[in-house]
Amino acid sequence: MNIKLDANQLKINDSLFQLQMTVDHIPHISLFLLCLANSSVINIDDSPYKDSLEAYLLNLKNKNLNLDKISRTFATILAGAVGDAFGYTIEFMQEDSIKQKFGILQEFQDTASDDTQMTLFTILGIKNMDIHEAYKDWYRTQQQQKNFFTGKSQAIQVRRAPGNTCLQSLSSRVHIKNSSKGCGTIMRVAPFGLFSETRDQAFQSAYKASEITHGHIDGLLPAGIFAAMIFDAVHKIPITYSNYDQFVPQQYLDQYDKSQTKRILQKLQTINPEQPKISIESYFKSNFLQQLHQLGEGWVAEETLAISLLSIQAANSFKNLCILSSNHKGDSDSTASVAGNLYGALNGLKSIDIQSLVKLDLFEEIIFTIWYYYLN
Repeated sequence: MNIKLDANQLKINDSLFQLQMTVDHIPHISLFLLCLANSSVINIDDSPYKDSLEAYLLNLKNKNLNLDKISRTFATILAGAVGDAFGYTIEFMQEDSIKQKFGILQEFQDTASDDTQMTLFTILGIKNMDIHEAYKDWYRTQQQQKNFFTGKSQAIQVRRAPGNTCLQSLSSRVHIKNSSKGCGTIMRVAPFGLFSETRDQAFQSAYKASEITHGHIDGLLPAGIFAAMIFDAVHKIPITYSNYDQFVPQQYLDQYDKSQTKRILQKLQTINPEQPKISIESYFKSNFLQQLHQLGEGWVAEETLAISLLSIQAANSFKNLCILSSNHKGDSDSTASVAGNLYGALNGLKSIDIQSLVKLDLFEEIIFTIWYYYLN
């Protein structure tokens, strides 16, 4: 991989991307480039910040960081954001409307939703050891009360179809129990899989964080299972799709055995995922889309998990995953975001189309937040 950075342009192989590079960008862009490059050479000879970049890159190399783990962290969050942006473009659209407007949505998009916003605040909450307050901070941005990413884009502040359950729960000064199992739980908890010490800790942390806003076990269990799967993926533990019980800690098995979450995952295990042809004529009549419909629409957490796992098993590339996990009539940003998170954790940064990353409107916030977690 050939990487070249000058003042405001990043060239990776033959692809050119625009960056608004200033001296303030040096720490987090350096960590991202180091993970992206791995053993490749980063050419910064034409950058006006050459000396500072060289010094910071050398400092990072001397820290003996686990660059593979950090690279997979970048991949998990960035791939989730790309999937999120893909799905957000067609969220709330029926399949006939998608077909009429896009044929099949196949191009990478730049606008991520509340799913990615809340994921970033989850990272901040883990770092600062206060998840509830971090989600309150996200809620304040949705009310335009405070900018927590001063100097970055306004994308973190903008309302991007936030879930009503999250907004209502976080607006209250006291915890109000509800019976919601919406996908506002699972779409934000990938960081627990990245930063936990054990698989069980990842499950429990995601489960408890989901309780801040949602009350139904079928909102909590899928979040825990998903975080546990992220933990295995980022630690290169092979994931088998034939036994989802393994991701549930012993003390939660009674809940799980009675849950819709277990039933839908059992249904998923009976499906042999098929790779569809990506053409207007065949996709919307494909066996894959019919299989997806059997699992629901993704508005509730257990359906989001099942659809994401179906898409992961059927896809043959990252872009193909984004297409499969988003082009349906349901909660397409959450299904594609969760699928993207897991794909990134499984396959790492180099498996993701670089063109899809730098164009994201939350790209800088993402690389800043990950740098903040590891190095601040």
